[in-house]
Amino acid sequence: MNKTVVHFGAGALGRGLIIPSLAAAGYEVIAVDADRDLISRLTAGGGYDLLLTDKNERRRVPLAAAMLPEQPALAVALAGAALITTSVRKENLPQVAMALKNIAPKTVICCENIEQSGVYFASLLTAAGAAGGRSDGRGLEVAGLHGRSHLFGAMARLPDH
Repeated sequence: MNKTVVHFGAGALGRGLIIPSLAAAGYEVIAVDADRDLISRLTAGGGYDLLLTDKNERRRVPLAAAMLPEQPALAVALAGAALITTSVRKENLPQVAMALKNIAPKTVICCENIEQSGVYFASLLTAAGAAGGRSDGRGLEVAGLHGRSHLFGAMARLPDH
């Protein structure tokens, strides 16, 4: 079974909750972010350290890869991914929709701090010309996840480096 996930957004929510949760579940995570310095650090380190503040312990979060959205390798990663996730903030979701418009059927989980993120993202995919938001297996299946980090049982913060 393919256990590769492409995650858009390596900010606080992505690196503090979504990516560690996916990695802990056994997925190989490819992080995508527009911050060149961050991608360089993540690539050089093969991942990053996460400080679990409620336990006062550091946990290593491995990454299969880290890349910029404009890298040609992203299309290959997306084509081979079992799952796509996002945590990029609402104003950046249109760029993610454009990156996904030519991708074969996949499940996309939008982990955004906005209500109805799945419905909103499906509308962006449709506007971009993708067969998004369909449940008949012929397009991208989109679901939204909205919540607060304390619902997941651990508070975390990213160390400075």
